[in-house]
Amino acid sequence: MLLPLRWESTILVSVPRNSDRVRLTGEDQETVAKRQWRMISKLPKIAPKTVVNRTQTPLMVWLRDKLNAIYRDPATPPPGLPTSDGESKFYEMNRYPNTQAARSRPSVSLPGGVHHKLSDNYYLDRDARRSVQPPKCIYTADSHGPVFKSLSGEIISCEAATKVEAGLRKNFGLESPTPGFGYAWHRNKEGELSTPKYSKDLAALEKYDKLAYSD
Repeated sequence: MLLPLRWESTILVSVPRNSDRVRLTGEDQETVAKRQWRMISKLPKIAPKTVVNRTQTPLMVWLRDKLNAIYRDPATPPPGLPTSDGESKFYEMNRYPNTQAARSRPSVSLPGGVHHKLSDNYYLDRDARRSVQPPKCIYTADSHGPVFKSLSGEIISCEAATKVEAGLRKNFGLESPTPGFGYAWHRNKEGELSTPKYSKDLAALEKYDKLAYSD
């Protein structure tokens, strides 16, 4: 015949009177936990100044100083700038609780990346090929003439599409990207031949000359 089992959370503590162990349940567990927390909270977070920062045995320290030429003989001058005692002291690079606060350093302040948030870690969004969209048409030309469009698909005027307000580094202030590296040069008509001197296409590009050296 199988009997139902009853599980209870227990804490085993040692009693100083004898070597027996006492089984605690319920409110006794909470009392013991609070008592242990009070004992832990009374411990100092910073070690006293009497604590010696010892990382190696005295023999290994003596060998380290000899091999590194830290404490030299009186006949040999000390390395670097002379101190008050004429010796060069060895500074340990480790961190100790009596010289540094017992807390972790603040987190690094870095800008969020593409997958900074957990909600942005969707497996479909991690593939760059899934975010590719068809090219947007920003210029068309037919029998009625050229038509300029914005990136959202709205039809805009020719002046708004070709208005130059900024330099080359800011894409001349235009919303849509310009192909190539852009025109950033200074024109001198005196040194040109007759064909480029009277060219209407080059004359239309002279509006970029005023922003050639603004960057």
